[in-house]
Amino acid sequence: LGRLGDQREAQRVAEECVAIAERVGDAVLISDSCNRLGLCLVLSDPERAREFFRRALELIIPLSDVFRRVRLLNNIGLLELTTSRFGPARESLQSAVTFASTARLVDLWARASLNLGAIALRSGQYEEASRTLAEALRLSAEAQQTELQLIVTYNLGHLSRDQGDLQRAAETYELALELAERIGQSEIQHDRIVPPRAVILRIHVD
Repeated sequence: LGRLGDQREAQRVAEECVAIAERVGDAVLISDSCNRLGLCLVLSDPERAREFFRRALELIIPLSDVFRRVRLLNNIGLLELTTSRFGPARESLQSAVTFASTARLVDLWARASLNLGAIALRSGQYEEASRTLAEALRLSAEAQQTELQLIVTYNLGHLSRDQGDLQRAAETYELALELAERIGQSEIQHDRIVPPRAVILRIHVD
């Protein structure tokens, strides 16, 4: 429902899932339901989203479930990035990278690196942005995540543009366009006929 754009119905169903999970009393189910509801609230009610992510993380840490822990750390980092709280965002995402790299969760590692790169790019830390985005690109290729490769490439185009390397930026945007056409991402394809927007594409983890 969220992906289809029906945010109100997505939130309603997510709220219902949390209530059902609480009645069942299963910690993993409650954590997953809180994560889903948190994602539904990131843009509309970030404070409430933060509380659901925090609760989900508290439930999963004692279970030593590294996958779910990294997923939540990445989503918390995305939430803080969305609300321009770069310090807490960086801290959460760096923790996600540490856990994901140790457990070789390549897909989640790539996503956290992408979001770290977005923070560095937003902050004007171009050397750090270059390093983390390059790492995200390498990892997304290893995980064979073409959509993630597209988002990283688009951000690398922004990086080159912000550094004043317009030739490299144009070439990188063209590469992003080719990837977008290959996987049917019309939003990126639209940038073929208008100047690239000043937007940093980020990604959460369902």
